[in-house]
Amino acid sequence: MGLQIYNAKCGPRPAGRIYYRVNASEWKQWEWPERVRLVIHEMAHTQHVNHSPEFWEEVADSYLRFEERWEEVEDIVGEPVSRKAGREEVVKNPITSMVDNRIETAYERRLKLAEKLGHPTEDIDPISGMEIRSGHQPNGNEEIAVPMADVEYEEYDPVELAAHFRSRPRPGIWKDKNVYHVTPPKAVKTSDGGYRVVEGEKRAGIRRYGLGKCSEDLMTVEVVDSDEDVGGDAAVADD
Repeated sequence: MGLQIYNAKCGPRPAGRIYYRVNASEWKQWEWPERVRLVIHEMAHTQHVNHSPEFWEEVADSYLRFEERWEEVEDIVGEPVSRKAGREEVVKNPITSMVDNRIETAYERRLKLAEKLGHPTEDIDPISGMEIRSGHQPNGNEEIAVPMADVEYEEYDPVELAAHFRSRPRPGIWKDKNVYHVTPPKAVKTSDGGYRVVEGEKRAGIRRYGLGKCSEDLMTVEVVDSDEDVGGDAAVADD
């Protein structure tokens, strides 16, 4: 494989050697904290070829070893490098496609890295790092995008929404090619012209936080006739 879709590749070679390649175009755009994070990440792959919890522990240990010799790092690159920025880069590195989702979410791994590296955990967004897209399960009901202010549903804390990714079963959420797909919540139209969610309130919250950067003023809902019309064959995550 080339490096068009990768930032770098690294692995072991015979006689104790390793190979290391970087995507030059990406490398040139980054500051040194990002570059240091990439080097540490790829070097950890010489010990673990996957993104298991053991891999991320190796990443944390490697970063701490780098910090012990930080002055040498700065001498090599020829300029000061922020340790705080370096820690932040390592902490925010895990995303959905780079953790074992059977064991932990990207948020949970970020918390573990933050605790080990002494980075503030309150700075970590519970939804950040989770690759979420709008899902669709055809069942004949109308799906429409309506103003967020017109949708009534019980709101949940982002931490609780992130934990919901670990729950089983979780109808309406499935994972395909390292991306979570979340189907719209079901809602009935109210007498004042708005919509009230009758199924999938946590999905509503997840879509709001996870997709909000793209369309934070709108929410897509699946319109049903009544509270009882909440059945169907919603997909369930199998990761």
